Amino acid sequence: MGTPAVLGWIDTAVFTVLAAWYAVRAVVAGGWRHRVSSALHLAMSAAMAAMPWTVLPAEPQVVLFSAGALWFVWAALTEPAGGDPLLDGAHGGRVGALYHAGMMASMVWMAIAMTPASPAMDMAGHDHAAMHAMSMSAMTGGAPWATAVSGALGAGYALGAVWLLEVVVRQAVRDPVEPGRLLDAVAAALMTLGMSYGFLALMT
Repeated sequence: MGTPAVLGWIDTAVFTVLAAWYAVRAVVAGGWRHRVSSALHLAMSAAMAAMPWTVLPAEPQVVLFSAGALWFVWAALTEPAGGDPLLDGAHGGRVGALYHAGMMASMVWMAIAMTPASPAMDMAGHDHAAMHAMSMSAMTGGAPWATAVSGALGAGYALGAVWLLEVVVRQAVRDPVEPGRLLDAVAAALMTLGMSYGFLALMT
C-alpha cells in the first residue's frame, strides 16, 4: 500500500479502536451468534490495522475471511425478519448479514491483491518507509483489471459510509437508541469508511 505515513497511522488508530470495541462486544454481547460475529469483526479490524505496515500472509486470511463470509450468509438465511440488529451493527437483520458477508469477501480480495506478485519478494526486510513507497505494481492487485476492482470496491464503500453516517445521525438525534446500539452504528460507519480508504489506497 503506497500510503503516506500519517494516513497509515490514522488507519491503524481507527482500526485499533474498532478492534478494541469488537473485543468488548465479543465478550459482553448476548448470545453466541453475536459473539462470533463480533469476533470476526475483531479479526478484520486487526488485519486492517496492520495492513499499512506489512503484508500479512494471504493464506490464513483467505481461509478466515472466507469462513466469515459463509458465516454471515448463514446468518442471513437463519436470522428472522426484523431480528436483533445487534447481530449486524447498524445494518440489522438479513440485509445487514449479507452486507457483512460481502465485507468479509472483500477482505479475501484485499489479501489476494496485496500478495507479492513475485514469490521471491521478501517483505520482512522492508522498513516502514519502504512499505509506504512500494508501488502497487509489485502486488498481485497491480494488474489493471485488479486495480479497477479495488477502485470500484473503494467507491462502493465510500457510498456505504455516507449512508451509515446518516444512520448514526438518525439514531443519535432523530430516533435515539441505547448507547450500545449507537456505538455499534458508529463502529459500522468507521469500518466502512476504513474499508473504502484501504481499497482506494491499493490503487496508489
